[in-house]
Formats: sequence, C-alpha cells, structure tokens
Amino acid sequence: NGNGNGNGNGNGNGNGNGNGNGNGNGNGGEEYSLTIGSLFARETSDTQMFFEFAESIEEKTDGRITAEVLPQQIGGGEDNLDATANGTIDMHGQSVATIANAYGPEYGFVATPFIPQDWDHHVKMWETYIEPMEEFNGQLVEDGNQRAIGTGINGVRHVTSNKPIRTPEDIEGVAMRVPQITTWTNVWDAIGADATPVAFDELYQSLETGVVQASEGPISQVFDASLHEVQTHFSLTGHIPTDTTVTINEETWQSCSDEDKELVQTTLDEALEWVNETKRTNEADLMQRAEEEEGMTIVEDVDRQAFVEGGQSALESMSDDWIVGYQEAIDLADE
Repeated sequence: NGNGNGNGNGNGNGNGNGNGNGNGNGNGGEEYSLTIGSLFARETSDTQMFFEFAESIEEKTDGRITAEVLPQQIGGGEDNLDATANGTIDMHGQSVATIANAYGPEYGFVATPFIPQDWDHHVKMWETYIEPMEEFNGQLVEDGNQRAIGTGINGVRHVTSNKPIRTPEDIEGVAMRVPQITTWTNVWDAIGADATPVAFDELYQSLETGVVQASEGPISQVFDASLHEVQTHFSLTGHIPTDTTVTINEETWQSCSDEDKELVQTTLDEALEWVNETKRTNEADLMQRAEEEEGMTIVEDVDRQAFVEGGQSALESMSDDWIVGYQEAIDLADE
C-alpha cells in the first residue's frame, strides 16, 4: 500500500497518488513524460494553458508525471495532428474544426461559421457530437490514433482588414485568409470573399506581402500574430465562437491506469477553465488595447444578418453531407 511517501513508484503495487493523499494508480505509479504541441507562441494564453497543465500535474504527482510544452515547434494544424497520430508528441490543441475537417467532415457543422450561436451552444454540440465514442471521437481514435479529451475557449472570430467590413459587399472579391478548413472556405466564398487557406504560421507574412488582404480570427489573434502591424480595421462580424480542443495519442492514453487517466482529465479540465476565464477577462481589454494603443479601428456597426444570409447557400449545400442538418444543429441551442 504505497512506499511511504505516496508516489507509488517503488514496488509496483502502491496505491498512493503521487502527492500521498489519495487514490493512487493501478499500475504501481508508472512514470510518464508527456510532450505537448501548441500552435501558438509561448506567451499566448492558449500555450500558457498547457504550461498550467504541466505545472499542476507535476505538482500533483510529485514529479511522477511531467509534461514538456513545445510552442510553435511542430508546425501547423495538420502537422500537430499527424505528430499526435504517430506518437511524435503525446498531446496538442487546436480548433475542433480542423480536427473534424481531417477525420470527420460529416461533423463539420459543429464548427462552421454562423452555426454555433455562442460558447454555451458550442459546448452543447461538442458534448453531443464530438466527445461520445459512438460519435466523432470513435472515428478519431480509429482513423487518427488520438482522442479529444477537452475543449476551451479560443475566442469569438471577427474580420481584420485595411478597410471597414460592414456588409458582404465590403468583402466582395477580397482575398481573405481563412484556416485550411473546407466548410469555412465554402461559407466565405458564398458570402463573396476570395477565401484563401493560409497556415497560421504564414499569416503575418501573407498579409504583409499582399498574398491576402484580410483575415478572420479572435481579437487575441491580432496580438498573437502582431496583425495590428499589417491591418488597420477589426470588424465585429462575430461569425463563430471557436475553441481549442485538446487531443491525446491513443497509445499514450491507453498506457495510463484508470486513476492516471482521471488525473490527466481532471488536471486538463482545470487548465481549460483557467484559459476560459482568462479569455473572457482579456477580450474587452484587448479590444481597447487594439484601438487605443495600436491605432486599429473597431468596426461595430456590422450587418451580421446580411453575412448569415450570404452564407446560407453554402450551409444548405454542405448539410447534405453532415450527420444532421445545419438547422437541427442551430436548434440544439434552444434545447
């Protein structure tokens, strides 16, 4: 029953839990060293969330489980997906839109512009269609050798540009960077933009050199990628609340005892709640900073309904290939 200090790593049958105060793990306290990929720079809250996780789980286990965070070292979204699939890294986080685009396009409605109405609606869809093993998560395990184990706020996405974007006419024919997600490019093309997929780590250069003239993303992205240096306007289209969904390599997950799985899950949930609160607190401050310190113009008088109507044809067309129609997904917000 443990080895005196509760870390359970000596005799193979301990049931202390690393900090000596509880339930231990069924495999005698195996040591784990997790590697975590992040798309974003070290100082961003999305990456800091992983550092929160790493510090907390190491403290809880008295160093038995450690985690190394690798900010912007793996590449773009697809690179992180592939690295998690093949076990080069153990965990990573990015939008569920990108993950579904790769491993379950029929679930793309969960994170398509103008379908999720707010964060609570996103969470409801995530828990209904992404998390269950009989839904998307089972496919992700089968085809992507990883599973989704949590989702946290990334931010409400708006449009950056060098002019006000108030109606679809203002974005007509403008090359606008969107992530490499088919559903997103379809919607923005239908609205009238020249939707141009560009990897996040190429975003600044693409705007600087004129490959694209506009982009879309949360206000935090303006500062994460220094977009205020190459864009003058931030137009509040509010087209989608997006997330950071965390996945873990399936072999890594299955190598954990039930107790360690619970420990990883609980610690991640705490870190995700930290980033949720941080994002909520920071959003208004970042808007003010963008306007007052960086000279960006915040465009509030946006005709959002006109954008919704502009993208309607794409939503109707794509819903034929989704497991539920886009209207059914929208209606889940009211259930």
